[in-house]
Amino acid sequence: MNDDERERRIVAIPCDPERQADPREDVCRGPMKPLTHDETDKLIKEALDLTVSINMSKAELLDAQQLTERAIFACAMQVSSMKGQLDRAHERREHFGEMADRAWWRRLNTALRYKGSSHQHLQYKLGEIIRLFKLARSRSREILFIDIARNELPKETYLRIWQRVNEALDRDPAD
Repeated sequence: MNDDERERRIVAIPCDPERQADPREDVCRGPMKPLTHDETDKLIKEALDLTVSINMSKAELLDAQQLTERAIFACAMQVSSMKGQLDRAHERREHFGEMADRAWWRRLNTALRYKGSSHQHLQYKLGEIIRLFKLARSRSREILFIDIARNELPKETYLRIWQRVNEALDRDPAD
């Protein structure tokens, strides 16, 4: 198998997020859908191009999280494959004196830096998604608090609290 074939080897990542896992089954080794090199790159690009915002629903955030996690895994697999190629090339050079051509080394090292950068961006995006999940949870808590206060407090007290909130917001237009 030559180096180009090794680069295009199939990467396996989890394919069905809706599937109920068997508790006796290792989640990491569950059913896998093989992706080609091009499909993996497309998945990574799709996750990198994904825009997350505070206006997304929890279901949309969950979809974004799953896509990003799949892309992180695929990117990590590609980086691992490239590092393996470098290790094999170093071994070949040490044991047999064979040296891969400079263009191959340059292409592989450039691709490795690019994939490492993509992996970092995906990790940052996943952190952003998790932060938005926490924000959505705290917002739903605030809304629940307001609903309970409306039902439990006397109407005058509830309206007086809203009046104080509005006065505070009028004083501080930065919020």
